[in-house]
Amino acid sequence: MNIKHNEEIQISKIDKSIILIFFIFIFGLIATLGFFGYFNNQERDTVLAEEYSGKVIELFHDHKDHSSYKAKLSNGKTIYVYFPLEKQFETLNLNDSIIKQKNSVYILVFKNGKFERTINTLTSKD
Repeated sequence: MNIKHNEEIQISKIDKSIILIFFIFIFGLIATLGFFGYFNNQERDTVLAEEYSGKVIELFHDHKDHSSYKAKLSNGKTIYVYFPLEKQFETLNLNDSIIKQKNSVYILVFKNGKFERTINTLTSKD
């Protein structure tokens, strides 16, 4: 097989059109995903920056804040319940003691002073 360095690749008009449409589609897909926040990590960064601990004394919908799920802790702090819920407050109950450390997505849940489980605040898996 002899390869000549001066040979040009012949691309037909139809092939050029297909390549152009392909690149327009890929660019449009990336632009659309970016517009709708697919590449935005703001929620993750917010969860990582939070740090709290206490006993859950109240679980409620905050109707003044777009009906967000919230929990009030014994130290007076009110926290967003970011993690997905299939049923209202199924994974976090009254009188649970919780610890959320900074730079972690996990909430440690204790019942009666004993460790019970972890809750991943970014996914529905415990």
